Order: sequence, then C-alpha cells, then structure tokens
Amino acid sequence: MLDPAKNPGLFLALFFPAFAGIWCLTCYLLSKISGWQGLAEKYAAQGLYSGETQSWQSGRMGFCSYRSCLTVGVNHQGLYLAVLPIFALGATPLLIPWRAVSAVTRKKIFFMTYTEVAVEFPPAATLLLYGSFFDKIRLWVDPAKVHDTLNKGGKP
Repeated sequence: MLDPAKNPGLFLALFFPAFAGIWCLTCYLLSKISGWQGLAEKYAAQGLYSGETQSWQSGRMGFCSYRSCLTVGVNHQGLYLAVLPIFALGATPLLIPWRAVSAVTRKKIFFMTYTEVAVEFPPAATLLLYGSFFDKIRLWVDPAKVHDTLNKGGKP
C-alpha cells in the first residue's frame, strides 16, 4: 500500500490525477442522470446569451440539486441555464425556448418559494428554480400555462 509519509511525491503525483478523474466522471454522470444532457441535445445554447443573468442561483433537475452553481437568464428567446464551469463537464448551457415550456407554476414548501418549469421534451423534464424567477418567466409564457399556487385563484 502507498504510504504518503514515506513517499509524499509519489502520493501527490497519483492523488491529483485520480481526484481530477473522479471529479470529471462525477460531474459528467450527474449531468447525464439529471436529464441535463438530454435537454442539451435539443436546447443547447448557440453562441453567447444576450440578456441579463443572475449567477449563483439554485435549482433542481431530476434528482440532482444545483445549489448556488447556476446562472439563470430570462429573455424573449427563452430560459437560459448554465452551470459554473467547475461543475459543467457534460452540462452544456441551455436556452429553452418559450414554445417548449408546457407549464410554469409558483409553489412554496415551508419557507422556500420556487418556480417549477415543465418542458415538453420526450421524456418531459421538470426544472425547479429557487428564488424570484416566477414573475420574470410568466411575462414570456402563454398565460394559459402559468399557475400560481400562492394565489388563491391559481392564476397570476
């Protein structure tokens, strides 16, 4: 067995590549399992996104939680999502057009308000965005697709 105390140079020479390899594999697998790569096949952002973005945002796709590592943008073209570069292996930035959004719902669990965005993509994908994105997104989506569970009428 490799004893780091007896041969620290060899240990470091093996540790850093192994750590980098495990990191890259984990990021890639999470983007695959969460459904991000599936969405990217159809909705990969082409070129630079033009519009206001908010960095360090949190969200969820599938069972994967993206805590404080998302950049989110909302403009006339659609919903832009990108992962911080250190986590982005396999997670191409997305630009989901508004025509692909089947429903937008504002919900609350305990003290946390979030926006649920359902995307028409076989298989259908659901994104959860924490924070105040509902009011920005609903401006661009067909009003029939917008639901507000915090408002008694269910519509904004």
